Amino acid sequence: MNKKTAWAGILLTVILLLSGCGASTATGEDFDSIPQQIMALNNVYEKQGVQPHSAYSEEGQVYLEVHKSRKPWEDLSEDDKQKLEEAIFDSLHRTFPLEIKSFVLPDKADITGKITAVDAKKSSDRE
Repeated sequence: MNKKTAWAGILLTVILLLSGCGASTATGEDFDSIPQQIMALNNVYEKQGVQPHSAYSEEGQVYLEVHKSRKPWEDLSEDDKQKLEEAIFDSLHRTFPLEIKSFVLPDKADITGKITAVDAKKSSDRE
């Protein structure tokens, strides 16, 4: 390998690193629309086995809260969060600061009680 080829390879690597390999970052008004965009990625959530709860942006950061579709009482692993993040970035063709939080439902209800009466009239009004 000669010096010209080596320098060309180094230059190409630097250009790819600085350009983000084709991914763009979101800024300004475009950034504010990201929560709505990621909430609409139903195909991504279905493939990843999660359900979205909420998404919002605050101070240059996007937050997404999801739970597992089949086992909502289990926390998402860091690997699952990473795969979901990559799928979201791939779907939107850009990257941005994203924190994925796992919403975990309790195993058992934390409220107990007893049904003492049912209003038949109100029940039939719903039908």
